[in-house]
Amino acid sequence: MKLANKRWGYRKIKGELRKLGISVSKTTIATILKAAGFDPHKAKYERTWINFITSHTKRYFACDFMTVDTLFLKRLYLFSIMDVATRQIMLFAVTTNPTKNWLENVIRTGLCCGDNLPHVMVSDRDGVYGNWLAPFLEEYFEMELIRTPTRCPNCNAFIERWHRSLREEVLDHCLIFGEKDLRQVVSQFVDYYHFHRPHQGLTQDSPMRKHPSSSVKVLPKINHQKMVDGIITNFELAA
Repeated sequence: MKLANKRWGYRKIKGELRKLGISVSKTTIATILKAAGFDPHKAKYERTWINFITSHTKRYFACDFMTVDTLFLKRLYLFSIMDVATRQIMLFAVTTNPTKNWLENVIRTGLCCGDNLPHVMVSDRDGVYGNWLAPFLEEYFEMELIRTPTRCPNCNAFIERWHRSLREEVLDHCLIFGEKDLRQVVSQFVDYYHFHRPHQGLTQDSPMRKHPSSSVKVLPKINHQKMVDGIITNFELAA
């Protein structure tokens, strides 16, 4: 698994093994990786703001932009909204010019058919949000907008982690020619992210799929499949 996906650490591999019904401790995996010449490391971030948000509400949406430069040095903007409780990506959209009218239309169209929406949306202080986003969310979706402190990306850590996963696992390893390419790659990764990728915050399940957790006594037959334009190798138990 490590050789097929060199960016995976021992937590990620533990989640993949659990998905296959194989129980191995993180210590054992880390020992094997170190013996093979890999050096797993722990990623930590400040949870004070997250504790504040979760005490404010048990479920909330988070939104944010990330930039992607094409092969021809044209900058694209990817906007995403995540349901933090489930890690599900509720919507994403791509543009070369993120205006108020564009963003308003994206949010209204993407969330208009949703039911049981949370009452809180967390965002950073990007200028495109201006003074209009808070009253817009309140009027259309009865959501309160909570903005993170200035220059504190870790205060919106979950969607920042989504961007990091997307960039490190996919975008850093493919060529983006334009908006259509970016939409296609992100759409494929979202499908993988929702149904196949284990998440540490979800006890190694995926946002829209649970994986087996029981240990196996014999080595199972395992299939592997290339996904997201062949960039990611996914492992599944054979039917």
